[in-house]
Amino acid sequence: MLELVGFRSMKSGLYKFDRTERPLPQERTLSEVPRSAVAMFLAEVVMRTMEPDAPHPEVFDALWRAAEALETQVSFARIHLAFLVEAVQVQGLRPDAPLLPPLGSGRFNLASADWEAGPPMGDDFLSPSEATAFLRIQGTKIDEVRSQPLPADVRNRLVLQHVHYLQLHLSTPKPLRSWDVLRTVLSE
Repeated sequence: MLELVGFRSMKSGLYKFDRTERPLPQERTLSEVPRSAVAMFLAEVVMRTMEPDAPHPEVFDALWRAAEALETQVSFARIHLAFLVEAVQVQGLRPDAPLLPPLGSGRFNLASADWEAGPPMGDDFLSPSEATAFLRIQGTKIDEVRSQPLPADVRNRLVLQHVHYLQLHLSTPKPLRSWDVLRTVLSE
């Protein structure tokens, strides 16, 4: 992560800055491919989800904490999930739906953040078991998310669900090119 000192906007959408500083030495993140893959994924999530001109200080604070954890923690395979859970929380997007589906509900709609009747169809809908896992992790303390034993397939599913949920509520769904790299690197 770089801090841009003397950052200012110029005409025609260009920016100018005096110098850059690296307030967080990132030797491990830059030298270890799996850590670099997590960092690239986090950067792409923020870039493709947050509107470029809208300030999101709480999200960037969460991103900073994720970068620090990525550099300092021994285990880092769930740091991206922890960041996404925190991003949902700090954006005020935590679903207020019951943990278990009400009678007659067969799917959870990520766009409306509520249970509905009918079978899950497409990326915007979760099955009751997927939705229960998604809702259960909401509001979990970040250290707990990072330390919870999660099989890789469950972690991956939760990551993609959180990315899609954030994009539905903050921008529009966009594919993440870094996801395939991250998934491959973390599966080794």
